[in-house]
Amino acid sequence: MAKRIHLAVIIPFLLRLSLGGGLLSAVADRLGIWGSFGQRSVVWGNFNSFLTYTHQLCPWCPQALVAPLGWGVTLAEGLIGVLLILGVWRKPVAYFCSALTLVFAISMTLILGIHAPLNYSVFVFSFAAALLGLGEPGSGTHAGITASQIKQSGNIS
Repeated sequence: MAKRIHLAVIIPFLLRLSLGGGLLSAVADRLGIWGSFGQRSVVWGNFNSFLTYTHQLCPWCPQALVAPLGWGVTLAEGLIGVLLILGVWRKPVAYFCSALTLVFAISMTLILGIHAPLNYSVFVFSFAAALLGLGEPGSGTHAGITASQIKQSGNIS
């Protein structure tokens, strides 16, 4: 008889994949993996365009520190994305993801206005990550399910 996987188990798993994939997609865009600047669905297309955007969101930051800030954020997003997908250190990684994206959302709101973070669902991203961090084994939400567990299961309820 196959094990039943409840939605309270599979939804956090899918949320981890979505959040991790979203972060890795943004990193890929900065590195030009999705194409060049100006192409359809490409926001930055290269790291220099991303650094220009970074400086726009952080006008207080001296020009000499924009590149280290941009690289730091990119490395953090890449690492968080991978850890979310792998389900490693779920709770602290989810909270760090939430905090990092909340900083982005606030900065975007203050510099660009509320439309930008709403358009890119940055607040949703941040609070979904926070909610993911709240899920713990035994509480009805398990964020640590693996793809192999889903494949082995027969039913989803």
